[in-house]
Amino acid sequence: MVSKNSLWKNIVMSKKSTSSKFIDGCIVSPGSYFFTSRLDRLPEGEYGQGLLSLFDNGVFQFSLRDQQVESVCIDRNASEPILCAVPRFDPRVGYYDNQLVSLRDEVYTSDSANMATSVRNINNHIYVACMDGKVYKNSNGRWELFNAGLEAEDLSYLLAGDSLSVEILTRVFQNSVNITAINGSAKVLYAGTSSGDVFSCRESEWEKLPTGTKGLLSGITLKNETDAYVVGHRGTLLMVSELGVSPISHEIKDSFICSTMFDGEFYFGGFKGLYKIENGVPQKVFHMGRDDFTCFALDSHAGEMLVTGDRWFCVYDGRSWHRETMPGNENQL
Repeated sequence: MVSKNSLWKNIVMSKKSTSSKFIDGCIVSPGSYFFTSRLDRLPEGEYGQGLLSLFDNGVFQFSLRDQQVESVCIDRNASEPILCAVPRFDPRVGYYDNQLVSLRDEVYTSDSANMATSVRNINNHIYVACMDGKVYKNSNGRWELFNAGLEAEDLSYLLAGDSLSVEILTRVFQNSVNITAINGSAKVLYAGTSSGDVFSCRESEWEKLPTGTKGLLSGITLKNETDAYVVGHRGTLLMVSELGVSPISHEIKDSFICSTMFDGEFYFGGFKGLYKIENGVPQKVFHMGRDDFTCFALDSHAGEMLVTGDRWFCVYDGRSWHRETMPGNENQL
């Protein structure tokens, strides 16, 4: 449900801008970028609001939602880009036009306990990845559960006893399939989980691929139609192909959060900065004036790469970097 946008507008217009931290961001078109943020200070009586923002040709526009938005993407199936926003605890997709005007909300599941982690446009379909092994797909305007092969073993009987041991709780946790990243192409879909598993789907059922890692997987980027880079916590950097999953060796001491392909090169971000694979070697990117920062989101489209930090973002066009700061964050840098 869309919240009272005038509340944030009044704060901005009265020059009482509250600070915020970016959660996710993506490119709408060259010069136009869409973000979701977490407010540092909520208005009195509000507890879960999320802030959406659009930076369009030098000007910020804002919209509030009643629930914090976890992930954003762009639907490019229409004549003009449609902005998509998914709250973590509200089973809806919010749709906005390219000026951040609300178009509609769509309920993708009746499960009120659903927890979304990611929304992606894959092969002209909108997918919402969730905890508990659930993936929802929008096909021709209808939402459907797309999780054959992702179902975890039902271990609820273990929790019904009078005594709960560490072993039982560990087994239940490790058995869960919590989807934390999703991406794909017309030929294959990949999903990563909080326990380090990768699942692939080439037709209608997901198949688990051994990875050799237990770190949370947070980003998947297609190298081509069948092969993908996967990044995650504890320095996880993998290549997934039809031959299986193989680790990419490196000496970087970081946990990775996001990734993208730009100009034929693979970039990935973590809690300590931005990296790329150059001449087969993962290394840090030093071009933005701040070597150490948390890179929360990466996206590329139409000759631009968007790098989203905690309170600012940078755009790279292959030649130069341009940086912008979110209003209200000037004193937080």
